[in-house]
Amino acid sequence: MFLLPSIMLSGYIFPLTSLPGPVRLVAQILPATHFIAISRGIILRGAGFGALWPHVAALVVIALVWGGIFLVRRGTDRKRAVLMLLAAMVLLGNILIWTWPS
Repeated sequence: MFLLPSIMLSGYIFPLTSLPGPVRLVAQILPATHFIAISRGIILRGAGFGALWPHVAALVVIALVWGGIFLVRRGTDRKRAVLMLLAAMVLLGNILIWTWPS
């Protein structure tokens, strides 16, 4: 239910500029949008961190928001929150490694 709209609104299939304004705003909330932009920047253009930091920051903010939501909830969601925050740190580390100027 979440995967297909996320992929369709990420800019992977259709350019984000062709989407209507409100749908484009929804697309900016999805992590796939920023991941696709980072991947294209690294793979196709060889972009550095300076060009990609807005997308990295958006992914970190999304991970922190979801991690905070899971931390507020009780039960096993604390494990999910910790895993999500760790995944955000690993993603940030990988992006820094691949985009750091040599």
